[in-house]
Amino acid sequence: MISPGSSLTVATLKELCRSRGLFVSGNKVELIERLMQYGRKKTRKEHPFLETFGDYYLPRKFSPNQLKMFLSEKLCLKKIWLEDDPRFEKICTGFGFEFIIGRKITVLDLSKSEDQLWSELNRKRRNTIRSAIKNGVVIELAESTDALEAEQVWLKGSCTKHNLSNEYVSTMSEKINIWIERKILFVAKLDNKIIAGTKVAQSNCLPTNEVLYYSSNSSLQEYLKFNPNDLLIWEIVKYAKVNGFSFFNMGGGNLFKRKFSVMEPMVVNEWTKK
Repeated sequence: MISPGSSLTVATLKELCRSRGLFVSGNKVELIERLMQYGRKKTRKEHPFLETFGDYYLPRKFSPNQLKMFLSEKLCLKKIWLEDDPRFEKICTGFGFEFIIGRKITVLDLSKSEDQLWSELNRKRRNTIRSAIKNGVVIELAESTDALEAEQVWLKGSCTKHNLSNEYVSTMSEKINIWIERKILFVAKLDNKIIAGTKVAQSNCLPTNEVLYYSSNSSLQEYLKFNPNDLLIWEIVKYAKVNGFSFFNMGGGNLFKRKFSVMEPMVVNEWTKK
């Protein structure tokens, strides 16, 4: 269960209630409980696929016949992630896909309690999250008033670090505003200044709230000592639980992400349509 001490602000919790047609009155504890009750009431539909991002997919309950049926229904797919199963090779090539690379990804099972998820964090990760909270870092869903500052964080952080194209950089403002409008951009603030941000995504194919996916992140180098990215991930995990998501797919299983789970990263194969 999400704790009353969550660093999601009252304003953010009220916005979550408002977007779900719930009352926005009450204190922080009451708002959290209202959102939890809403999440528990939502019916979760079983589905044989676990979506990762856009046209990337990862199987949960899977068989060769299910894969054939899925690919025949989704002819527009460009890429797909599948478990490492030799039976899938012939099927994928038959639908015009070619093997690209095998990779490891970290997926959190949100059916576990918040306390259990917390206990499964690497001890160092728990300490950095506590440190971020102690330092005064606060996590919020970005609002329209955050757009310009968030854009600067992306331009100084992610765009510079990855040497992104001028075309990508020139559309950064538009991207940020879309992310804010869709409520998929979380920001970390210190003394009301945005120092980091993380964008998430949902399935465009699966039932709503099946999977939340870690999409991208940017942060200001000089503020990394305050551990904003650690707290961002943890608060997004709690946000996903409040909203009834079944899984949080963190993507590539690098060391930073692996420390959010005691489970070994999943091995998947990436296939791309020729």
